[in-house]
Amino acid sequence: MDLEKIISKAAIKAINEGIVINDSPLGSIHRWVKQKCSYNQEHEFYIVFLIACEMADIQAKKEGYKSNADKAATEVFKHWKSDRFGKFRRT
Repeated sequence: MDLEKIISKAAIKAINEGIVINDSPLGSIHRWVKQKCSYNQEHEFYIVFLIACEMADIQAKKEGYKSNADKAATEVFKHWKSDRFGKFRRT
Protein backbone atom coordinates (compact mmCIF):
# COMPACT_ATOMS: atom_id res chain seq x y z
CA MET A 1 0.00 0.00 0.00
CA ASP A 2 1.37 3.41 -0.89
CA LEU A 3 1.76 6.33 1.50
CA GLU A 4 -1.15 8.30 0.05
CA LYS A 5 -3.57 5.45 0.71
CA ILE A 6 -2.21 4.90 4.22
CA ILE A 7 -2.63 8.58 5.12
CA SER A 8 -6.12 8.66 3.59
CA LYS A 9 -7.22 5.58 5.55
CA ALA A 10 -5.74 6.99 8.76
CA ALA A 11 -7.54 10.33 8.24
CA ILE A 12 -10.87 8.61 7.63
CA LYS A 13 -10.40 6.42 10.69
CA ALA A 14 -9.51 9.46 12.83
CA ILE A 15 -12.59 11.34 11.59
CA ASN A 16 -14.80 8.33 12.27
CA GLU A 17 -13.39 8.17 15.80
CA GLY A 18 -14.33 11.82 16.38
CA ILE A 19 -10.82 13.27 16.29
CA VAL A 20 -10.83 17.05 15.85
CA ILE A 21 -8.67 18.57 13.11
CA ASN A 22 -5.78 19.98 15.13
CA ASP A 23 -2.16 19.49 14.08
CA SER A 24 -0.57 21.21 17.07
CA PRO A 25 2.02 19.37 19.17
CA LEU A 26 0.14 17.10 21.56
CA GLY A 27 -3.12 18.10 19.86
CA SER A 28 -5.87 15.60 19.18
CA ILE A 29 -4.34 14.17 15.99
CA HIS A 30 -0.88 13.92 17.55
CA ARG A 31 -2.26 12.03 20.55
CA TRP A 32 -4.32 9.78 18.24
CA VAL A 33 -1.26 8.98 16.10
CA LYS A 34 0.79 8.12 19.21
CA GLN A 35 -1.94 5.74 20.39
CA LYS A 36 -3.00 4.13 17.11
CA CYS A 37 -0.02 4.11 14.78
CA SER A 38 3.29 2.31 14.54
CA TYR A 39 6.01 4.44 12.95
CA ASN A 40 9.57 5.68 13.08
CA GLN A 41 9.77 8.59 15.55
CA GLU A 42 11.72 10.65 13.01
CA HIS A 43 8.57 10.77 10.87
CA GLU A 44 6.10 11.78 13.58
CA PHE A 45 5.78 15.44 12.48
CA TYR A 46 5.09 14.45 8.86
CA ILE A 47 2.56 11.79 9.80
CA VAL A 48 0.59 14.20 11.99
CA PHE A 49 0.82 16.97 9.40
CA LEU A 50 -0.29 14.78 6.49
CA ILE A 51 -3.20 13.28 8.41
CA ALA A 52 -4.33 16.78 9.47
CA CYS A 53 -4.15 17.98 5.85
CA GLU A 54 -6.09 14.98 4.58
CA MET A 55 -8.73 15.43 7.29
CA ALA A 56 -9.09 19.11 6.32
CA ASP A 57 -9.44 18.15 2.64
CA ILE A 58 -12.11 15.58 3.48
CA GLN A 59 -14.03 18.16 5.50
CA ALA A 60 -13.73 20.80 2.75
CA LYS A 61 -14.97 18.31 0.12
CA LYS A 62 -18.03 17.59 2.28
CA GLU A 63 -18.68 21.35 2.19
CA GLY A 64 -18.52 21.36 -1.64
CA TYR A 65 -14.95 22.55 -2.22
CA LYS A 66 -12.27 20.74 -4.25
CA SER A 67 -9.85 20.75 -1.31
CA ASN A 68 -9.00 22.72 1.81
CA ALA A 69 -6.78 24.99 -0.32
CA ASP A 70 -9.76 25.68 -2.60
CA LYS A 71 -11.86 26.54 0.47
CA ALA A 72 -9.20 28.93 1.76
CA ALA A 73 -8.79 30.60 -1.64
CA THR A 74 -12.55 30.98 -2.02
CA GLU A 75 -12.77 32.69 1.36
CA VAL A 76 -9.86 35.04 0.63
CA PHE A 77 -11.01 36.01 -2.86
CA LYS A 78 -14.43 37.02 -1.54
CA HIS A 79 -12.70 40.14 -0.23
CA TRP A 80 -10.13 40.78 -2.96
CA LYS A 81 -10.49 41.68 -6.65
CA SER A 82 -7.80 41.96 -9.30
CA ASP A 83 -7.48 44.62 -11.94
CA ARG A 84 -6.73 43.82 -15.56
CA PHE A 85 -2.99 43.64 -14.76
CA GLY A 86 -3.45 41.03 -12.01
CA LYS A 87 -2.86 43.38 -9.08
CA PHE A 88 -5.15 42.54 -6.17
CA ARG A 89 -6.94 45.11 -4.02
CA ARG A 90 -9.17 44.56 -1.00
CA THR A 91 -12.83 45.26 -1.75
